[in-house]
Amino acid sequence: MESLNVKTKAGCAAVMTAASLFAQWAHWFIFEKIEFSSFYLFFTPLVLCFMYRLLMADSENGGRFSKPFIFIFTVALPLAAAFIISVFMLLNYPDISTFSAVRQESGIPSELIALYSGRIFITSVYLLAYSGI
Repeated sequence: MESLNVKTKAGCAAVMTAASLFAQWAHWFIFEKIEFSSFYLFFTPLVLCFMYRLLMADSENGGRFSKPFIFIFTVALPLAAAFIISVFMLLNYPDISTFSAVRQESGIPSELIALYSGRIFITSVYLLAYSGI
């Protein structure tokens, strides 16, 4: 198996997916550490939507990647991964509130995984709605 090179489509797809997941994780991490009002959660994902829009604008101006490519690897793949992990965690650990945006974690790895997969699912749905699909 060849190493993953960012100059290839597969490498760029991996970087886009990782960047999307990181941006969504950072959004929730900052929310948790700053402890701003939950009211702002309706507006702060717009920063992620703006970043998504910049990628789409690049594709419209003859950029390197097509719109479906960007959509699949920045919205659909993180959404699917977060959904699968959330359902898996919910079935295996039913006492964890997976889809709670305000639940404080106790530090158990399974709880952290469930918490952030649920949160990434929420922001991915926001991006999905913003993308117009």
